[in-house]
Amino acid sequence: MNNHQLWEASLEGASYERIAELAANAPRVLNEASMGELDGGTRDQGLILTKKQIIDLRKYEAAGLALPHRLDDVVHYLNFGTGQDGGAGLRADDFLQTFVQTREHAKRWSPLRERIMLTGTELKLFGATMEIYGKGIEEIYKEVKASNLLDKYDVKTLADLKKIELELGEKFPGLELESDTIPDLKAYLGSIFSKVNSNLAIVNGIKLDLDAFDKDLRQTILPGIKFKVELIKRNPYSDEIKVLDEVISRRAEQIAEKNKQYRALVEKSLGAAAGLNLFGLGMAIYYGVEAENIRAERNELTQAQDRDIEILKNKNQTLGSLKRVEQDLLQLDFVAIQAEVATKNLVFVWNTVYRYIQESATSVQEINDAISLRQFQRNFEKVVSPWKKIRSDADALVQLFKEADEEYDKSSIGRLRMMPMMLSSSVYPPLNKQLLQKSEQAMRDKCIAAEALFVKLKYLPGLFDQFQRLVQDVDACSTTLRYGSLDSQVELEAKVCQLLELQRELEDAGTDPQDIEEIKADLEGALKKGPANTLKSAAFIRNRLTNISGHLDRDATLGYISGLELEQKDAEGSKERLNVKLVERQKALKVIADAISLIEKTAVEDLGKDVNLTIDKLQKLGMTPPEVQIVMFAIEQIKKSIGDIASGVTFILMIHESKKLQAEVDSIYAKMAEEDKRIKIAIGKIDFIQVIHAVEDQRIIYSAEYKNASTAFSRFVAFTQRETVTDVSERCAQFIGEANEFIEFLTDAAKP
Repeated sequence: MNNHQLWEASLEGASYERIAELAANAPRVLNEASMGELDGGTRDQGLILTKKQIIDLRKYEAAGLALPHRLDDVVHYLNFGTGQDGGAGLRADDFLQTFVQTREHAKRWSPLRERIMLTGTELKLFGATMEIYGKGIEEIYKEVKASNLLDKYDVKTLADLKKIELELGEKFPGLELESDTIPDLKAYLGSIFSKVNSNLAIVNGIKLDLDAFDKDLRQTILPGIKFKVELIKRNPYSDEIKVLDEVISRRAEQIAEKNKQYRALVEKSLGAAAGLNLFGLGMAIYYGVEAENIRAERNELTQAQDRDIEILKNKNQTLGSLKRVEQDLLQLDFVAIQAEVATKNLVFVWNTVYRYIQESATSVQEINDAISLRQFQRNFEKVVSPWKKIRSDADALVQLFKEADEEYDKSSIGRLRMMPMMLSSSVYPPLNKQLLQKSEQAMRDKCIAAEALFVKLKYLPGLFDQFQRLVQDVDACSTTLRYGSLDSQVELEAKVCQLLELQRELEDAGTDPQDIEEIKADLEGALKKGPANTLKSAAFIRNRLTNISGHLDRDATLGYISGLELEQKDAEGSKERLNVKLVERQKALKVIADAISLIEKTAVEDLGKDVNLTIDKLQKLGMTPPEVQIVMFAIEQIKKSIGDIASGVTFILMIHESKKLQAEVDSIYAKMAEEDKRIKIAIGKIDFIQVIHAVEDQRIIYSAEYKNASTAFSRFVAFTQRETVTDVSERCAQFIGEANEFIEFLTDAAKP
């Protein structure tokens, strides 16, 4: 069962009145859920944050701290082959940057964790104190009201009360902070105000640091890890190894052929020298020079072969290392993704605490000497109410961390914990959060793939920059939606509670016209004071939607693809034509190589420098008719290539023709390699554009769903701004109904 189903199950069968009650009495609902009392107590205590997610953060911290963070250590860890650096984006310096960023980010978790637990404990204690303060103020008001002192001394405001206190020379009971200290009301409120603000500053600091931790993990750490994985997947070593292996195989054949030619020339040289005459000595020198040339060529080939074999070995080692590193990074990526989920939920929990404390601080500021005692008591309750929720939240959060620490040490996983969620509203249908998250993640992944291709191709930089900004804008959309929804939710919950309390006061006011007039005036004032945070959130979300609403000109990019496909087709056609030539040259080379091999096996020393290879001469060398036929076929082929049928073909000319054909074969291979490169570049560019198209497809999906959020905010804002002439009580009821429906939407939208 997914989270949404669990949340809905927590209120299965609830009536609209029940939902409104929960919206107006969030602390009690949270407490029931935390204690496992809601719906039969089938769930564990806790918040939306799970023990498993806190453990995931500990695992991420451990994984990050284990990464090598000095260049020498990174080089040793990578273990690339000699002379190999991994290529663009995969050099030791590149990995060092990613590892150091990840490690430094992971190091930030432990201090944050300690501050959260310490502050959570302090909030729990102060929350309990605030509840005591609230009960004290309530008792004061009841005693003053019951003793008829309000009427007797015409006390209407806090200033009036302080004046009477001075005249009577005594304090009203219940205001003591300690048994031996009875400060006046102003000092009492000042102390509370100071403590609330102090807590607000501390919590705000943690909120900002948690937001930064979440943002860096989401925008820097995870993309950095994924980018390295993508580069490794697309690294050219496999293709380079294949090409180099083919070069080495072909060169091995050339070396073998040079060995045969060298051996034949040496034998001819030795045979000529055995004649012991001037002609024989000259021929020996000639053949010796030719043999030495062949030997030098063979040595060059051998040296090139040794170099390439060493390069091949090192490339294979580097490829193997990259595959190993890829597996390590995939594991780190998995841990970081789990940490991202945990961080989002932790940010949500802490932001909730922050907003409630902020709401408390705002309520304190509304209290002044000119306020009526009734309003003062009600406003002070507004100050105390958030602290009931803060206390339970902080208590649950601290306990959750302690349990997670214990389970982390035991390497066990905690069960799912979450807060209840309001039922869906048909007026403000809930967002498809899964669709938004899936679409946003797909855009991130595709943009990383695009970046890996861009590093290799440097193709369409303007388009690449545009879509990098788009992914950043989408991330900003999600953040703005969560924070804006939370701000609006807390604001509207407080507003609904205020209006419900005023409605109850109006019902209990009886027939006293002064009380009725004052309460109605308070209702008017509360309704006129619009939801400022909701208005701001609506504007921010609307602007974010504008940023992701621009469309890609697909006609242009599809035109690029058509041109690239033509280029690919042209290169493939050119490669096919080159392959035809290659087959022809290889056949001709084999014919001559076979002939040289047959001649080498005979008495080659009987062939002089200028002795033409004829049938008679070949038969005198002891060749059989089939062997003579093979050699004569090679001779005819050479005659055609030199363009002179009448020319004689000598053994030396045959060797030179073999070298010429080999050079042509090498040249064709080089040209084919260039065409292969053209094909790969064209395919890579097409792939790049198609990845951009995939990002655009996800943008369309994301923006369509995000528009629903903007529409929901706009609808509620329009409701608050419409003109009406109905009675204030009726307008109050309408606002509460509309706000409760919107709060249901916001509750879901605020969650990670």
